[in-house]
Amino acid sequence: DTEIIAATTSKNEEKLEFQTSPFEVEKYYSKVIDTADFINTLAQNCHLYPSREKSKALDRFEKIKLSGSAKDFYFIQYSFPISSNAEFPGKFQIILNSEGKLLKVVSAMRIDIVKINPNEQAFLFALSSTAHGNGGHQIFKINKDTIEQVYDGFSGYRPQTYSTGYGNEINIPNELNHKFTDDNNDGLNDLVFFGKVRYSKIDLGTQDKITNVRYVFLYNKANGHFTQKEDYSEKYKFIYGDTK
Repeated sequence: DTEIIAATTSKNEEKLEFQTSPFEVEKYYSKVIDTADFINTLAQNCHLYPSREKSKALDRFEKIKLSGSAKDFYFIQYSFPISSNAEFPGKFQIILNSEGKLLKVVSAMRIDIVKINPNEQAFLFALSSTAHGNGGHQIFKINKDTIEQVYDGFSGYRPQTYSTGYGNEINIPNELNHKFTDDNNDGLNDLVFFGKVRYSKIDLGTQDKITNVRYVFLYNKANGHFTQKEDYSEKYKFIYGDTK
């Protein structure tokens, strides 16, 4: 048998996230008896940190279909108590194929399984953030048996679709509203974020202003990506400054 090398538990080490052998996912699916053993075995197999020193909870274990493939995939999420901002949000989401091969590890606040267009398989829609509340979204699909991120985001590092006001601006709501709707009337749903931004050139709470924002990401059928309809980093430069 291929030797499985245990992940380091040093707090100074980065996540390794690789396998030396597939995870026996079908052995566990729908009948996990010992949750702690299952998570620890999975964490060691995929070389995830933290591996053993913390209590963990199994939040989700689902067999799913994803856009880009007719095959089955496994979606697993477990959570653990964090001891530093570097460990935020204290969750791992792991996507494996039906043979137990590791395709992707995400550490998101939340991942939803969403259908964007009728007659298509679902996408993974993730909300990620730092511990300071600066973050945004990602969209994942399958591309030739790998996970592809198909949300292209903004041309600069601002705006953000998730913000709790760590800087001089805050989203209202913190995670902007979103909807999948056909914005350009091509018969395919696009992604639209909308809400308000409260901002100040000095500090929040001093000479604050509020403006409505709407960010449209059009679905490109040719490459399957969601790309900004216009340059929002430039459009909202009066809030964020030059972010390119």
